[in-house]
Amino acid sequence: MNDSLLKIACYRCGQRLDLSDLEPFSKVECPNCAAEITVPRWFDSSYLLEDVCGSGLIWNTYRALDVTLDREVAIKVLNPEFAEKAPGLDEIFLEKGRMMARLNHPAVIGIYHCGEYEGQSYLVMQFMPNGSLREAVDGLIPLTFGEKLKWMKQAALGLQEAQRLGVEHYDICPDVILLDSERNVRIGDFGLTAAFSNLGLYRERLDYFSPERLGGMFETYSSDVYSLGVTMYELFAGTMPFMDNDSPKEALRERSGKIDPPRAVRRDIPERLSVLIMKMLALTPADRPGYPEIVSVLEECTLFPPDCSSDTGSFWKKLFG
Repeated sequence: MNDSLLKIACYRCGQRLDLSDLEPFSKVECPNCAAEITVPRWFDSSYLLEDVCGSGLIWNTYRALDVTLDREVAIKVLNPEFAEKAPGLDEIFLEKGRMMARLNHPAVIGIYHCGEYEGQSYLVMQFMPNGSLREAVDGLIPLTFGEKLKWMKQAALGLQEAQRLGVEHYDICPDVILLDSERNVRIGDFGLTAAFSNLGLYRERLDYFSPERLGGMFETYSSDVYSLGVTMYELFAGTMPFMDNDSPKEALRERSGKIDPPRAVRRDIPERLSVLIMKMLALTPADRPGYPEIVSVLEECTLFPPDCSSDTGSFWKKLFG
């Protein structure tokens, strides 16, 4: 395929356009119907990069068309200048991609292919068209209580499967929990951002870090349970359990202080769910629940949703104590 040729059809009127000499990702108008078109770019012969989904210092993510299989995908491309900062950085990137490809589960973003093109390492993955949980916790996506329960159950099941395969995430937060075309959640970036953070090339938010990570201690799947607990607190209570801190030492001190239970923040949160989230936020990893318990409580809350305008609150109290 000649990568210098770029002839496409207008998505609105079907007019054939030759965009070969235009800057990739610039905007042009269709001369026939005036529809705005983003100029795509060929990538590794089989992919047509259609738009930029996310841009960062370490990698860029694109919405793309896999022309071989005629399907929409997302492509994460490692910036080559960062690959020069540490030996083997590009191989770490590809290694994490191959690791994620092992996680064949409905709640994990599928990895289709990884490789190198023009000195750039890249991952081809399932395209997630409906944003991330970040938009939900920021109030940009209206949610029902049932949807929140469903999404957190799906996330817990995905992490449980990862644990079964010996894979930890190490960076669970709303930004890596994405929504597919059917508004189900899928988790991405297993081990990816943590690997670059450990090399000093990526600065993560400390809000979702477990105490053991803040203290530089050994992490296990229980660290992901803690981070999922922070995410659930934020999703259900509408606020973070801690103050925002830039210093790991200050953040760790914050973890050791008193945390208001989610139900103290919002009275419509079931007591059983509030207790679960607080257990997930236990300072000691051994005191945190496993994924089967998390899934079980979320299922109980789905079967018996709260209704604070009736006597359901007393029903919850009798049922769960």
